[in-house]
Amino acid sequence: MPNLNAPALNISGFDTTGAFTIMDGQSDDDCMISDRDLSVFTMLIAMACCKVEVASVISLFESSMEYFSDNFPDLAKHVAGLPEACPHH
Repeated sequence: MPNLNAPALNISGFDTTGAFTIMDGQSDDDCMISDRDLSVFTMLIAMACCKVEVASVISLFESSMEYFSDNFPDLAKHVAGLPEACPHH
């Protein structure tokens, strides 16, 4: 169940062109994703009720926890306060 009471978060991760860059899990190359994909990514992270759900979202977007923490410090702080597993799992 999503956490609908998640606090508003300041989202970072855009490059100087305004495009969002996320690590491609298949290589060392960065790939650009759309603003819509970024919105979905950040919404899913913000609504996650536990770290297990966050890890699933990060995996779905072929990223890593290290990249996420480095490029989304506000979301990473939010995630740090989440329980390891969701009560309903």
